[in-house]
Amino acid sequence: MKKIELKAKKREVSTKGTLNKFRKEFIPAITYGKGIAPLPILVNKKDFMGILKHEGTNIIIDLDVEGSRYPTIIKEMQRDPIKDNILHIDFQKVELDKPVLTKVPIVTIGEAKGEKKGGLLEHMLYELEIEAKPLDIPEKIEVDVTPLDINDVIYVKDLALSDKIKVITPLDAVVVEVGHPAKEEVAEVTATEEAEGTEKEAGKEEAVKAEEKKG
Repeated sequence: MKKIELKAKKREVSTKGTLNKFRKEFIPAITYGKGIAPLPILVNKKDFMGILKHEGTNIIIDLDVEGSRYPTIIKEMQRDPIKDNILHIDFQKVELDKPVLTKVPIVTIGEAKGEKKGGLLEHMLYELEIEAKPLDIPEKIEVDVTPLDINDVIYVKDLALSDKIKVITPLDAVVVEVGHPAKEEVAEVTATEEAEGTEKEAGKEEAVKAEEKKG
């Protein structure tokens, strides 16, 4: 996991109105963890958004709070449900020599062999929950789907991971799979519907004949 420095400054616990004024230039945040009391801070919005754009969220943020340094991970980000702006960040202080629980994004690379035959690649699991020391946490897990044919499946247990990582997600969880060609699926559905329609028509004819006999 990459380590990125971010400067921050302390802030007093503020009212909603005061926080809104800060948000023009800063993002309110808090850092907490073993050995420190919860510390309200402000981080520069432009600096933080630059980190997100180029590095993502799966990194160690080395917070420099007015000279005091705290290695942290981004534990939570609160967003405005309409504008999607970041309203608040929770930074969790970590000890670099001790494992932490986190989730790592899973991305696929390549085009599956089965897709070229008309199959459908289904990406089922987008994050892997793991436990590892912060510096041993990968930024992402890449899954090469190129060799996958129709009906092939990759499970969590099939992922190539460092022995420094403990996997928390169930090993039998499906990561990706290649389904049958879409055309075949449509044809099967159509055939089933036609068969059901024929059965219904046959049932109606029998009912009419039965009524005629009664008459």
